[in-house]
Amino acid sequence: MNIILFSTDYKGKIYRIHKIFGFLLEYNTYKKFRDKTPIKIETVYNQVVNPYLLKPSTEISNKDISPKTPFYTKLLAKLFTFLCLRSFLFVRLLANFRFSIFNTTEEAILFYRKLYPGEQQNLCLPRSLFAACTSKTFKKDGGLFIGVFLPSKAMHAWILEDGKQPDPFDDIWICYQPVAVMYNK
Repeated sequence: MNIILFSTDYKGKIYRIHKIFGFLLEYNTYKKFRDKTPIKIETVYNQVVNPYLLKPSTEISNKDISPKTPFYTKLLAKLFTFLCLRSFLFVRLLANFRFSIFNTTEEAILFYRKLYPGEQQNLCLPRSLFAACTSKTFKKDGGLFIGVFLPSKAMHAWILEDGKQPDPFDDIWICYQPVAVMYNK
């Protein structure tokens, strides 16, 4: 999965995520950093900075999730969770593999939420990476964003796809400023 970094500034400091290790860097300079951005990602990035232009999310009930998932789906979700809690580098390597299990990103997110009920706030990155790698629709026009809430430096990950936020339960993403976007070519 490719990654593009953005910088965001707050009170004279520049914040940027480390491309390999995933931690937040702080610079005492006004120099703006920005990687070269493909048109596809520029479009999705503009949706993040203008969230009120997005389509409303459709709610999917649990009965809409295909009960016929391969036996390794839960194992894959647990592997993403394990790696995200330990190594950003290794989870990025795992994210390069595509597992077309779910028809939509919404289905993948709801499957993950059902697997880890009540623990959702700490698991935003593994949930988003799992959905991005197991959804058939993400590769076409999706972007996985990692954002920072300043001044607290709290981080959050979410997906935007096809002009909407596919997670019907994630409403805090608009409070975060993007510092990275991950996408498939």
